[in-house]
Amino acid sequence: MRKYDRISTLFWFFFGLYIVREGYAIHVGTLKEPGPGFLLFWSGAVLCGLSAFTFIKALFSEEKESKKMWVGLQWYKPLLILMISIVYALFFARLGFVLSTFLLMFLIFKFSGSLKWPKAFMASFLSTFGSWFIFDVWLRCQFPKGFLENLIIYALQLRY
Repeated sequence: MRKYDRISTLFWFFFGLYIVREGYAIHVGTLKEPGPGFLLFWSGAVLCGLSAFTFIKALFSEEKESKKMWVGLQWYKPLLILMISIVYALFFARLGFVLSTFLLMFLIFKFSGSLKWPKAFMASFLSTFGSWFIFDVWLRCQFPKGFLENLIIYALQLRY
């Protein structure tokens, strides 16, 4: 296992160096005035640092008995999450942020983990409300309203 850790971390280290070089080439800037390559440069630097740390750890760690990589893997879960995410992207504008994100989170919590229905419902409600509050209320990002939110807004306007 250590051999594969060393090989993979070397790959990610050199990939991180490539990212650092590309970020530097398009101008990093400063912390007060970041350039277009600022995020790219520092992301590559963090990737280099983490891969160097993992390489050193793999160099000095003891060899452990390795398990077969694909044994017991539930391969259908990542495919299910990918399909759910594609459907989310397709219906995001029609259903709106709140409803589509709630359904996405509910399906991910329910089918990827071992959460029971009430916990999956509550976790998806809290994560949707939390992200809505952060992005829509606090940061004032504009999300599509969707038919359900438009219906609620229309009903409230008729009432008042």
